Amino acid sequence: MQSLLIDIDGVLYVGDEAIPGAAEAIGWLDAQRVPYLYVTNTTSRPRTDIVKKLAMLGFSTTLDRILTPPVAATNWLEARGCRRVALFAVSYTHLTLPTMIIRCRGGGGGGLGGGGG
Repeated sequence: MQSLLIDIDGVLYVGDEAIPGAAEAIGWLDAQRVPYLYVTNTTSRPRTDIVKKLAMLGFSTTLDRILTPPVAATNWLEARGCRRVALFAVSYTHLTLPTMIIRCRGGGGGGLGGGGG
């Protein structure tokens, strides 16, 4: 096996409970030096929250190991030479794309790039 993409919700935990044996399985991957990323389709919370939840459940990880839709979109846009985008998403998402955002002018922007600017 060259590498793994590991879904988190329902694979590592359900709700606020770790799935038995999941942390040990991740420990084995680390010991064997198998490269992996945690993947999730959530856009409702930032990666920092995901890292904190995983830590609370016994999984040690870093931001660069969490692949979310905003991160995938950033990688896709950068690979195509896109340097500025208009973002229509929940306000925290602009943290993932900080150098690419065209911020909403005049306030009241709601989820557009986190609001005014």
